[in-house]
Amino acid sequence: MGDELNFEGSTITYNYDIRSSVTVDVTSDMVKNMPVIETAGNYTITINDGATDFTFEIQVLASKIKSIEVSTMPTKSTYNHRDSFETLDVSGGQILVAYENGSSEYVDITKEMFNLEESDEWRIGTVNYALYYAGTKFILPIVYENTALTISEFKSATIGETYDVTGIVSYPVGTGSAELILKDKNSNESVSIMNLGIIGTYTDIKLDTTVINLGDEIITRLTLGKSTSTGGNVNKLYGNATDKVTFVNNLIIVSQNNEYGFDLSTATTISSTTELQNFLGAKTERPYFEIVKFVGVKVSYYTGRYGLLFFDNITAASGAKYDNCFVVLDRTTTLEYMTANQLNSYFSMSITTKNLATVTAPATTEYEIYAMFTGGSGSYLNFVILGTDWFVAPTVTE
Repeated sequence: MGDELNFEGSTITYNYDIRSSVTVDVTSDMVKNMPVIETAGNYTITINDGATDFTFEIQVLASKIKSIEVSTMPTKSTYNHRDSFETLDVSGGQILVAYENGSSEYVDITKEMFNLEESDEWRIGTVNYALYYAGTKFILPIVYENTALTISEFKSATIGETYDVTGIVSYPVGTGSAELILKDKNSNESVSIMNLGIIGTYTDIKLDTTVINLGDEIITRLTLGKSTSTGGNVNKLYGNATDKVTFVNNLIIVSQNNEYGFDLSTATTISSTTELQNFLGAKTERPYFEIVKFVGVKVSYYTGRYGLLFFDNITAASGAKYDNCFVVLDRTTTLEYMTANQLNSYFSMSITTKNLATVTAPATTEYEIYAMFTGGSGSYLNFVILGTDWFVAPTVTE
């Protein structure tokens, strides 16, 4: 009460059928009907632009506002990762408005109070929304939770069903198909994503960093699949992203620059054929995406990408087979993470150059080699080295 009515900032916008519009400022000489304001309340004002009447409502307060605080949060103040402002329900929420004359009142929170331009950008976590009541700003915090399945929960879900899954983007690998390793945020637990269309082919792996980057914590929609193929991928669980468009449309990047490597301290040590066979276990229960530490391994050339892996002296490549599959040591099939020269530098001779390392005269190494078992194809069981730091020089004791 007592303030002079100010039209500054008020406009009229004319929209035309030809997809154009014109905006003009409202001035005091446009006022056609000004109500008598004697008490606090809501009043309707009529203005005329010379041809058309327009009405709008103003709110008149008995005193200037001293402060506003949220006295009661909305009945629902926590949402999941797929919710947004559009699904926000503020019913049950109230603010306590204190006036300079000493009076106060409780006012219901409405969606019309929100000013999204001054609010936080949407994210997983707490979003502070900016709201206005009678020109005075206050903040309403709303929590958006990541309720997607963890990697472990996803791998225990129903085959063929689709779920929101969360994890850290780790290395892309090629093991008979192009796959991206999605790693649990707090452990080595992992699953591969197939058919997402952003990592090339299994012989030419390259992550499309315009979509996601290593270390991104993401949520995406995946269908749990289980390989029924023979050979290296028997009963392998995987996340089917369907295609690039589906993957991107369902993608939420929660955070970036997270640690995407693996804890190597829990690796299973393998230093003999027997230990290798024990690790690989039954054909139907292979330990996909678990990490091993090879000690005393021998490697012969097989292709420019990987070599046959074995421990005992053998006279033919068939001696490096398990369950009728060749056991191979891979370098992730991409030059981005390890070149052939880098790989070969850790061995007594090149394992990617034809006619050098052979099964009867294999390459050896003094390094302990960490590798991840990723499965393979019909004829291969792949152990993938995910970086040069997965070669560790043995500790010298005096």
